[in-house]
Amino acid sequence: MKKFDLSLPHLCHSGYIDEVWLLKTCGDIHWSYCNISDNLYQSFIFLSHNINLTQITKTIEIFSSAEFYSNYVESNHLVNGQPLKLISVPVEMENYKLKRIKKESSNRPDLSKFRSMKNLKFKVEFEDHYKTNQYRDYNAVEILYFANFIRIENEYLGAAKYGRESSFYQNVQPNNFIFCQGNANNFKMEYENKIMFSSTRKVQLKTDQEDHLSGRQVLAQHLYT
Repeated sequence: MKKFDLSLPHLCHSGYIDEVWLLKTCGDIHWSYCNISDNLYQSFIFLSHNINLTQITKTIEIFSSAEFYSNYVESNHLVNGQPLKLISVPVEMENYKLKRIKKESSNRPDLSKFRSMKNLKFKVEFEDHYKTNQYRDYNAVEILYFANFIRIENEYLGAAKYGRESSFYQNVQPNNFIFCQGNANNFKMEYENKIMFSSTRKVQLKTDQEDHLSGRQVLAQHLYT
């Protein structure tokens, strides 16, 4: 279990729990379960969560576990009791292209959403080109970091306040333009007409309440009372 006292690094500009920080933290926990060698990298291919990022408490508690399927790793995390799932698979990289290490086995996690989201259809409300940046977007093994796919999406749509499902399909070299399409609840990226990333957001239920304190208010109470 990891426990964090709420502080500014855990909040986004809107005062909600910062989704990118949370994914980096759970991603690091996930990697601690993996066998990582010099020439193999556990690359995330799918994530989902039902976390209401607007529900702020003074502490953030993360309970985690992992399941191993052939060479896939699935980690499940409860963030203040709300579920987050990550699935990864080992890859090799050559010239920024990812090559999955296949292992013949029927022992796999549920990949139905990962497969179906590759052909996600939605009404496109905007299009843009995003130029990748090596310093901002990539990790130490020169892969566009999974949490930065989310950051890029959030730059267009804002925080996914009530949860998401997101799938990751390919890498791209720095300083290239990614074609982005989206609407209020869906987003995808393509490079050279091949899907890189596909994402759909969960919407607020009518029963959800908006009268809770913002992250800034909770932090102020924590610091000054």
